[in-house]
Amino acid sequence: MSGACNCPMTVLSTLLKADGMGLAERLSEWLLRRRERQEERNMRQVTAYFGSLLKKRRADAGAILQSVRDYRDCPEVTRKQAELLLEHRFFRYVYQTGYPEWRAVMDALKETRYGMREGAAIPRSVKEAAESPMLRLAAQYKVLEHEYTRRNAPQPLSPEAQAERDAAHRLLNCCMREGDLDALKRLALKGEKPDDSVAIRHGLAEGYRRLEELSREWSEEMRGDNHTVMEQIELREADERGKLMRQAAALYERKTGGRLPGDYLEAVKAERALLHGLARHGWDGQREVPKETVEKYGLTEDFAGIARLRWDYHLSEDNGDLSRDYPEAAIGRHNRAIRERAAKELAGLEARLFPEKAASRERKAAHLRADNRASPTVSVGREQKEPPGKRQAGETDRRKPPGRRIRM
Repeated sequence: MSGACNCPMTVLSTLLKADGMGLAERLSEWLLRRRERQEERNMRQVTAYFGSLLKKRRADAGAILQSVRDYRDCPEVTRKQAELLLEHRFFRYVYQTGYPEWRAVMDALKETRYGMREGAAIPRSVKEAAESPMLRLAAQYKVLEHEYTRRNAPQPLSPEAQAERDAAHRLLNCCMREGDLDALKRLALKGEKPDDSVAIRHGLAEGYRRLEELSREWSEEMRGDNHTVMEQIELREADERGKLMRQAAALYERKTGGRLPGDYLEAVKAERALLHGLARHGWDGQREVPKETVEKYGLTEDFAGIARLRWDYHLSEDNGDLSRDYPEAAIGRHNRAIRERAAKELAGLEARLFPEKAASRERKAAHLRADNRASPTVSVGREQKEPPGKRQAGETDRRKPPGRRIRM
């Protein structure tokens, strides 16, 4: 009996020859699909782990750096990591570029096979460059890095550095238009601060730098328990935030080319209705007015003045001091300022977004001026109301001013 070898490889080779290599092709395809499925599983595991690092309240720069280095020779993994860094807005703040651990993450990405390949490529257009997550991430980092250098070590830019910065701005302006518009809209309507790269590229960075300085001043005064100066600083902060909101609104309306979305128009219509009421009646200290709207239209100082006067008056009442009269004259001065400011802002808003309302208002004003010229002696007398809660001599049951709640 011959000692024929029945090992698996011999059997497999015999089957392959008998099948005319058809089995070999099918086996090769099966092995290829198996490897692809394994690579997909590995990619999902790596992506899930990397994403979990970015979802933490404070991202672990060391763990992120190690993960980038571990897969430096896997371009697909590095590309996915760059996409996740963009998705989670990893580089959001100027200060990050000043920390060695964050700089190390960006340097490690550039040194990967994927990073070197993307860095060496010469895109034919800005739109083509915007399709690369690595180039978008590098542009975002470059914008923040230049701003950090300008703030902390200002020096003239070389022509090469100027060209790099301008290229980064062009790339981000191309690929992040929708994100920028959304950030500007949220700032214009709600006062939400955008990412630093958005603020830098749209000329808002200087305003936020002044806010940071005011915040530091406020902290200094708080340590000294100087509440008067703290209140003044808070008013200046509100004024700066209002300027930023108005600037963002103008940018948003200009960049949309007049094609404003419905949610923005609804919000602005609500602002218009509020300004119309304030321009006619002022503020009674009771009506709830959104804080961001008060700041946006520069009304904070007078609103705070009315709130403080009403608070002091009611506090003295609660403490048993009934000798003080209701501060109607002082509140009236603040209300006149509120009416004037609201009327001015209302006119500007209608001229920008509601031209038909502005035209109607102008026609009414023209008719009123014509009537006044025709009969200059006609005057409308306004009945002077008794100050609410004003106590007469000998009164025992004095009436308090309406409403004790102070809301802004």
